[in-house]
Amino acid sequence: MEIKTGEYVRTKQGYIAKLEKIFKGEYYMFDDTIVKNENMETDYILKSQLEELAVKHSPDIIDLIKIGDYVNQSRVVDVVKAEIKAVYTEDIKQHLSLIPIENKQIKSVVTKEMIENIKYEV
Repeated sequence: MEIKTGEYVRTKQGYIAKLEKIFKGEYYMFDDTIVKNENMETDYILKSQLEELAVKHSPDIIDLIKIGDYVNQSRVVDVVKAEIKAVYTEDIKQHLSLIPIENKQIKSVVTKEMIENIKYEV
């Protein structure tokens, strides 16, 4: 799996981070996003470890978004990858109308795996 500088990576734990730099061909340096690496949070990871943890990578963050994730604080209910890639989210204020969001409009993503990791069940 060849991941290039500037691409986004989604890990098995649901973390999404942008690869900023490859250091000496061995370390991947990420943006200020924290990547979970064998029970340790870090902004860099060994190439071999990333290949084990990565589920998918792409230059467009929209390619990594799944149904059930949250984009711009709204839940994703559909992902369309036609000529214009878009995710559709629920707008609670508008009585659950669907709002299309394109790649350039994405400001934040919280994955469903991240939500599973922090939820508290009673």
